[in-house]
Amino acid sequence: MRRTALLLLAAVAATPAWAAPRTSVVLDSGWSMRIDPADTAAAKAHPRAARWLRATVPGSAQTDLMAAKIVPDPYKGLNEAKIQWVGLTDWQYRTTLKMTSDQLARDHVDLVFDGLDTFAEVRLNGTKLLAADNAHRRWRVPVKAVLKPGANDLLVTFRSPIRTLQPMVLKTANPLPGEYDLDVRRRADGQADLALYP
Repeated sequence: MRRTALLLLAAVAATPAWAAPRTSVVLDSGWSMRIDPADTAAAKAHPRAARWLRATVPGSAQTDLMAAKIVPDPYKGLNEAKIQWVGLTDWQYRTTLKMTSDQLARDHVDLVFDGLDTFAEVRLNGTKLLAADNAHRRWRVPVKAVLKPGANDLLVTFRSPIRTLQPMVLKTANPLPGEYDLDVRRRADGQADLALYP
């Protein structure tokens, strides 16, 4: 399950054609990730993943956890079952945007997200910018009013798509047919039981 995709900050000048051209800064370095502290059961069950770890963007929680040697390679043996908890967990990704006075002097500064997968809340300097619910679109948010010179904190919180969608699907009077019905339960120890029924 892909968690984050390319994020880029686009500084756009809405001035006459002879003004400075539009510029973009790709935000693909300096990221870290962890279990969302609000997901207390997962944080308790997986304390190493509850601390900030180096992250790769674009990337996924699974590949970042593999790089940190917290989960095994799911493509080897029966390892895939050992990392199913990752898709049932909420995650946070963070980075710092360094803004110069020249960038802040632009008429418009937008934060552009290509592929937030899927349920994500984006905060900049503590201000909620958007709540994404579609991994197959571009999200563009004007952020000039929220930015400050120097360091700016960007935090993206991803909600488990399974835990988010399952209650909605189970309430549907006429559910769409699928190959399997999915049943996910959290045990008292914070681990998730995943059962597939044919």
